[in-house]
Amino acid sequence: WHAPYTEVPTEYPIVNLPVILLPSFGADGFDAYAFRLGLLMGSLLLAAAALAIRAQPGRGVGERWWSMAALLFAQGGLAVQRLDALTAFLLAWTLWAAAERRRATTGVALGLATGVKLLPSLLVPPLALADREAWRTRPARLRGALGFAFAVSLTLGPMLLIPGALSQVLQYHNARGLHVESTFATLLGIWRLLTGTSVPATLSFGSFNLDGPTASALARLCTPLMILSFA
Repeated sequence: WHAPYTEVPTEYPIVNLPVILLPSFGADGFDAYAFRLGLLMGSLLLAAAALAIRAQPGRGVGERWWSMAALLFAQGGLAVQRLDALTAFLLAWTLWAAAERRRATTGVALGLATGVKLLPSLLVPPLALADREAWRTRPARLRGALGFAFAVSLTLGPMLLIPGALSQVLQYHNARGLHVESTFATLLGIWRLLTGTSVPATLSFGSFNLDGPTASALARLCTPLMILSFA
């Protein structure tokens, strides 16, 4: 079992704190807390799957649920021991709202996802371009923008009132190494194996990462490549 923030104090914005604390009320010890956290994250994942499946019209609903079950088995217990389930739920809500052309709800859902993990903000341009007809009129764009701004202000606003709070989170992620599960780390690991220069990964920033000048350069390259891939 794993509890968020035990190794890393500043990985996510402050809005995640209520979700972390909720399972602790009335919990008798760590095992009870961890079980409740897993139950909460698992419920969010199932809700996310239901929204994502509902956003896709047509047949094959049963097959999609079997795919979801297979993905959960592939992830194992890790799927319900991290806060990523909350982000997944908010992004699935965004997808459903966009498919239903609920402009204000789309903005609010994406704004909440941004407040939880920052990176979903990059989805604003592709989300608008994927269905230009839905955002063609000024009232539609205004409803979406106001919903997004309201949700971001609600979630990230408290951090803006504390000097250095948001920049601390951004600096933390900027200093992270090359995650072993990333594509670049996989390729670099294979190269090191072939050339006999492999070294063990180090546990830092709450995850296993590859170190060294090449790994650091590839890690820095990930951000502009991610933005380019969205574009």
